[in-house]
Amino acid sequence: MNRDTTRTEHVVAGLPVLAARMNRCILLASAACISTLAFVPMTADATTTLPNATGVAVAQVEANVQGGATTNDQFEAASSTIPLTYMDFNGYISSTAGYSYSISSGTTSTTYTDSISIHANTVAGYFYGSGSYATGVSSVDNIDAGVFQGYFLGITGATTTAPAFNVQHTSYVSPTANGSQTIDLANVKVVNQSYTDKTSGSSSISAASYDSWIAAVNAAYDNYTNNNGTIFVSAVGDGSATYTTTPSQINPPATAYNSIAVGAYPYSSSATGLGPTNDGRSKPDIVAQAGYTSYSTPIVSGAAAAMVQAGTAADGYSNNDGLTQTAYVNAATDPRTVKALLLNGAVKPVGWTNNYTGTNDTYTYLAPVANATTPLDPRYGAGIVNLGNSYVNLLAGRTAAATKAIAQNEGWDFSAITSGTSNTADYIFNLSAGNQAYDLTSTLVWNAQVQQIVSRNSGVTYHETLNNLDLMLYNAAGTLVASSASTVDNVQQIYTLNLMPGTYRLEVLDNGGGASWASKTDSYALAYNFVAVPEPAALLIILSALAAMPLLRRKHRSDSGR
Repeated sequence: MNRDTTRTEHVVAGLPVLAARMNRCILLASAACISTLAFVPMTADATTTLPNATGVAVAQVEANVQGGATTNDQFEAASSTIPLTYMDFNGYISSTAGYSYSISSGTTSTTYTDSISIHANTVAGYFYGSGSYATGVSSVDNIDAGVFQGYFLGITGATTTAPAFNVQHTSYVSPTANGSQTIDLANVKVVNQSYTDKTSGSSSISAASYDSWIAAVNAAYDNYTNNNGTIFVSAVGDGSATYTTTPSQINPPATAYNSIAVGAYPYSSSATGLGPTNDGRSKPDIVAQAGYTSYSTPIVSGAAAAMVQAGTAADGYSNNDGLTQTAYVNAATDPRTVKALLLNGAVKPVGWTNNYTGTNDTYTYLAPVANATTPLDPRYGAGIVNLGNSYVNLLAGRTAAATKAIAQNEGWDFSAITSGTSNTADYIFNLSAGNQAYDLTSTLVWNAQVQQIVSRNSGVTYHETLNNLDLMLYNAAGTLVASSASTVDNVQQIYTLNLMPGTYRLEVLDNGGGASWASKTDSYALAYNFVAVPEPAALLIILSALAAMPLLRRKHRSDSGR
């Protein structure tokens, strides 16, 4: 097994494993170190070949971790097989990592050097390196976080005034660019963000003002996703509290509604942030096994890129789908669908629960409940990312809501619902009888929308509106069996075990989001998976038989030895 000071890659029992051994990991305004193994399970059917993000263009946004005036320590080493482009904190663009250049101002000339970062290099390894989920990416744009947020998103700073974040996909040519080099995000589908915008407090800004700034950052990212279909995957940060009116360990930009917020597994209060957000939403969305969020995040980014490849290839498409293949591809690669499938395929670790009490980071974790108002675990989100599960969920195919029973017990949908008084979209399933029960995981995702308000006093500002969708499960008698009914989240998830055979109705319920959502049509993604398992009585018989087997073997060996 090859070992070095940055990361080790090997295979255990056929499963790729990525290990990082770091002596430093510096985030924007925070620092952390990693010394734990990161397992990347790729469980899938033995006959299923997993996607690897072939042909998918991605971006890696990095903070200026060195902080010096003349050195921007943020890039990974160049790849011999993947085209990489770099945009540093000056907006200087180069295709060569470690490039030095000078900028003159009057009689003064300053030399800058874009050097290689251990942090960025390791993030890249988890994202698209050998052993990752996304070994086949077509190109990588490396962009300084400040330039990315300022130019591409229009975020100007931590102020109470929401910025003009109406910047669309565009090519950026810096006045100091190296020749004709450009950064063009038009084809970039997945953006990894292993940094946080964080402050621990300042005399120049109040906690309430920081709350307002977080809301503006959320709106900037959500607006960009809505306009461009970009999937942002962001680290929640370490376990220290953000400077907000209601302290939270979920740091922007992971606070954005429409992004995927990533924590680290196993949970450690010093390594990964605990939800909810400062405004009470369930984050993180998902976790990965990487010790710290800098490295769990690119694992999820790689899985998202792989799912984009699968959707682009129309994997799971059928002529009986009801959509054209082009429409199917658009649905399968929509950020809502990718997010729903990733969360639905996540593996629930021991102790996962949607039921907890307490405030801030002091919780008592209780047994999961069928009818929840908090859809995700504040430590683990939907669970540990598992590309194999999510991909098989996609392969099962799209099934639209209908009055007749759906033939398959696993699949997904991307559809729309009109807001009104309890409008619904119903999915009906007949779970066959036998010596088995069924476990259900179903995930509903939709986007927050950004609206523009013109104020005479403060000019143009923005705010977000959220439709209120619920996810409900009823049995044949019309009795509510399970539900996810958060009023603040744009993710709902039902995770319920030991459903008896019979007919069930999975319902997307549109409660409307107040006057701003009256008679509006909202798109959503739904993923579902009913897994047949031995019913409890049959399971006890099986476990008893398994427990007896070692005794029988020992007895047999004893007899044969006489």
